Amino acid sequence: MFGYGLPRMCNDPTKPVGIFFQVHVTSDLAYIRWHGRGDRPWFNYKYSEEQLTEWVPKVQEAAGKAGNVLGYFNNHFHGYAPENCLQIIEMLGVVSPHGTAALRRVRSRGREREVAAEPKGLEAWTGPVIEKGVENLLLSFATPEILDAARSISEKDLSLREDSRRHLAAYVGATTVDVDLEHQTVIHRCPIWAELISEKKFCPHVARVFMIIDPSGARNILSLLRSTLDEWKFESRLAVELPK
Repeated sequence: MFGYGLPRMCNDPTKPVGIFFQVHVTSDLAYIRWHGRGDRPWFNYKYSEEQLTEWVPKVQEAAGKAGNVLGYFNNHFHGYAPENCLQIIEMLGVVSPHGTAALRRVRSRGREREVAAEPKGLEAWTGPVIEKGVENLLLSFATPEILDAARSISEKDLSLREDSRRHLAAYVGATTVDVDLEHQTVIHRCPIWAELISEKKFCPHVARVFMIIDPSGARNILSLLRSTLDEWKFESRLAVELPK
């Protein structure tokens, strides 16, 4: 293969034994395939973090020798491949903000499957319980009806993209919410937001984001917004492109 410049596939064997195999790069393209190590069938398998960590130096070695590295995880109806793929990208330090958000969503869905059989608490009937201080502050920006609609938005449709001193950002269903603390701007797009933007009031999507972050952080941002509202801009647009 060296002589013909053809890529050689490096694969994680279904039944690994002995010393970890060597990565041989024969062209400017490296192709690595994780088959899975399960039984009946072998590709019904979720790699552990320890197993993926073993691969990190091998992928880095291949990247140092080849111009491009492609990785492929065999998939199964359980959907382990997307999570394992995003995990190793994160371990390699090349994950994008979209990838980080996607990994949170995948892990959240995995946890939902794990607790599906557990008894449901009060929130199953009432929706998420909001910390009282946060709720009181939210009422400065939204009606009780808007807050009820916000509670009805499922956590599986939410994914925080950033929660820092400068920026609060999240995916909410098919839209995004961005609170830029440095430039005092709230950016979002949906029909209800478009109707309320001139009044600087929240729609259910924006209110829901403040329900999922740490209550102390939510109180700080909402208090700042309320005390300096005239200095803030509310814009109707998407701050980032939604992940495909």
